[in-house]
Amino acid sequence: MKECREGTERNVPLSLKSLYNTVVLKDIVARKNISDVMMLESVLRFSTDNIGSIFSTNEISDTMTTDGRSINVRLVDIGLRNTLISDNTLR
Repeated sequence: MKECREGTERNVPLSLKSLYNTVVLKDIVARKNISDVMMLESVLRFSTDNIGSIFSTNEISDTMTTDGRSINVRLVDIGLRNTLISDNTLR
């Protein structure tokens, strides 16, 4: 049993990466017709890095600009709405 558990634990990062790629890079990008996938990934990375903290679209935009990826606040807002807010929430 111990061997099985150890093998599974090693595969967790790979499984999570696979799940992320399937949900974000395939489902969301296709469903919402997102053309700038790098922007979406940057917004999602910032959001997940700051879970539990209050942040604004301005803060995301400023951080991304500081990191060399200039993006305006409106695009950040669109990225968040397209990924983090359910379609049912907007009705």
